[in-house]
Amino acid sequence: MSTMRPPGSDGWPAVGQSLAFARDPFGFYSRMGRYGDVVRTHVFGRVVYQVRHPEPVRTVLVEDHARYEKSEILQDSAEELAPTGLVTLDGEQWQRVRGLVQPAFYREQVERYDDAMRAATERASAGWTDGERLAVADEMRSLTLDVLSQAMFSGDVGGPGTDDPIDRATRAINDRFDVSSPSRFLPSWVPTPTNRRYRRAVAAFDDTIETLVAQRRDRADPGEDLLGMLVAAGDDDGLTDEELRDQLFTFLFAGHETSSMALTYAWLLLASNPECRRRLEQEVDALDGAPDARAVRDGLPYTEAVVREALRRYPPVFVLFRQPTADTTLHGYHIPEGTDLSIPVIELHRDGRWWDAPDAFRPERWLVPTEASDFGDDFVPDAAATRDPATDDLRVLADPPGRPEYAYCPFGGGPRTCIGNRFAMLELQLALATLARDWRFDLAPDQSADPDLRMSVTLQPSDPIELVARRRD
Repeated sequence: MSTMRPPGSDGWPAVGQSLAFARDPFGFYSRMGRYGDVVRTHVFGRVVYQVRHPEPVRTVLVEDHARYEKSEILQDSAEELAPTGLVTLDGEQWQRVRGLVQPAFYREQVERYDDAMRAATERASAGWTDGERLAVADEMRSLTLDVLSQAMFSGDVGGPGTDDPIDRATRAINDRFDVSSPSRFLPSWVPTPTNRRYRRAVAAFDDTIETLVAQRRDRADPGEDLLGMLVAAGDDDGLTDEELRDQLFTFLFAGHETSSMALTYAWLLLASNPECRRRLEQEVDALDGAPDARAVRDGLPYTEAVVREALRRYPPVFVLFRQPTADTTLHGYHIPEGTDLSIPVIELHRDGRWWDAPDAFRPERWLVPTEASDFGDDFVPDAAATRDPATDDLRVLADPPGRPEYAYCPFGGGPRTCIGNRFAMLELQLALATLARDWRFDLAPDQSADPDLRMSVTLQPSDPIELVARRRD
């Protein structure tokens, strides 16, 4: 086994690189790239190895996934939120819980949710007025919580425009785990204002979950939606009460928050790139009828490309954590058992070795045109894109040739790929297509096209993203 230690920097004695990370976490990640593809860092009392190349990322997530488990960094945070949730479980317990909920996310089942997704999107925009300035993240959270409620919980939670416990908990959790907040590194019982809001919000969230479970258990049939599946599994001794609570907490929080941020960034990018927005509008205007799962599957390649490119530029899940269960060698370096491994997804997505013009928003990089004129005279294909001689239609390249597979991993990878990835992709495309038929978003006068970001549970803007809604004629 190799004894070579990854290059990097341990920083100052005692504090390591903690101050540099806290002051500018994204700049810190970017600067560490100069050391190589597996990099040693020392942050907040931990030695953390960054894995920054698609090849070792594939090793960790796919080829040798059984040798890597969820990192203690993730476990420490999960202890406060959902210690037995699907995101944090490993081994046989993870396999058992994933098997219980997997049927709700089969492709055929997900496509049956399209009516609920479209209806929720239409409700979200019903109260908007032409020229109104919108806090887009708030609007998209309301939308995606309504989608989740209708599709997975039969309308029993949330709703458009409501200040409900799930929404309040989402905001409080993001504030609590923001790495720029002093509260992030204090126990939750320390009575800072952020921690007090967090404890109140999570307690109210728990009350909501308890009520949901009790209402379903009072029914003769718990139902066939996700909530019904989980309640039935608990009643049949398939889930403990703690596991049931943690699965519901995980799906209610992560199931709408990640999608809401993906939509927020997609609208910002479209508002900042009017030509891309025009091409999206042309595609949805050409649909015969309202957008549905079949249209997404057969007739909305540019919309899908917009979603993929938005997830590349601003991946809501911006970093993954793992640790080896035994001493191992990774990319030629010795990795001791239990070492924290950080996979900075956002850095992989913006690495110029794998992406032409990585800082540009270019949905076309995901498409194979039969002729350059399909996109106009200004179309510049990505270096990895090739033409498809077998079809006259545009085609989305999920894994474009010439680019390493795990240079793009917004949903993780391997057996631990996000269970809701199909749900999210359908939801995001239907929301974009449905709203783009009637609405166009412009940058507010003081809104930056390149917002400052903050690291929390998901990738958050430092300040609210505000766009002006314009009704299309």
